[in-house]
Amino acid sequence: MKEKMNIAFVIDKSGSMYSMAPEVIKGFNRVLEEHKEPEMLYTVCVFNDHIAFPEVRTPAPGVEPLTEKSYHPDCCTALNDAMGKTIKTMEGLVEKGEKVLFFVLTDGMENASTDYTTKDIKKLVEEKNKDGWEFIFMGANIDAAEEAAKRGVARSADFVADDRGADLAMCAMSEAVDLISNKKELDGFDAEVKKDYKKRGK
Repeated sequence: MKEKMNIAFVIDKSGSMYSMAPEVIKGFNRVLEEHKEPEMLYTVCVFNDHIAFPEVRTPAPGVEPLTEKSYHPDCCTALNDAMGKTIKTMEGLVEKGEKVLFFVLTDGMENASTDYTTKDIKKLVEEKNKDGWEFIFMGANIDAAEEAAKRGVARSADFVADDRGADLAMCAMSEAVDLISNKKELDGFDAEVKKDYKKRGK
């Protein structure tokens, strides 16, 4: 039996993500198609100023694809609450020895959280880093490295806030899942998205 792997997606659906929605939907669904083994356990959080969990530790074959109905960007950005509630939702479910890959995809600054501060998130992430969790922060229209570091996340990448940038960000996430599931290092998983940002970003 293959080892179980927990894959968390924390996906921003605030209003500024609207123009990228089709690529986010397509990219997430591509990850599902490429990594659909029953040992892959998905937790999916979509957030604006409301936090929703369409999937919690669901084996890949049972995960519902994103659609225009389930992913319709609007409103504000409760990034800290989304990260904090996802970590807390997962921590009692992940069994000892299981891998955890935790993705964040956002294009805006925190502006709507009520339950968690940035310092709270940093403390939680640092605790989970000690347990071997891998965190990846993908950001557009912000300084991704700075915002990730504030939250204790070492791996980050900026992506261009358009269809091409969102597509590359999702491709990088799929590559990261592939590397971790094959017990390889994450180095270089985001090479294409970084190359694109260097060429087309601000």
